Amino acid sequence: MQCNLDHSGRQLRLGVGATAFFGGLLLIILAYLQIIELWGWITGGIALLSGIAGVLSACYGHCMLKPVIGR
Repeated sequence: MQCNLDHSGRQLRLGVGATAFFGGLLLIILAYLQIIELWGWITGGIALLSGIAGVLSACYGHCMLKPVIGR
């Protein structure tokens, strides 16, 4: 797997991924404590998974969508 992200792209992925991860974790905790309703589980899970994917793509330096969209 060849690295196709530059340094600024990796920093952006890491920042957005970490924000999405911790935001999703917060939503899941609030849903578990029954402060928010069912949508908290759903959006929290989606945010958590996308945050993990963002952090992993920053760590590996590889964007899977770049070859598909051609940029």
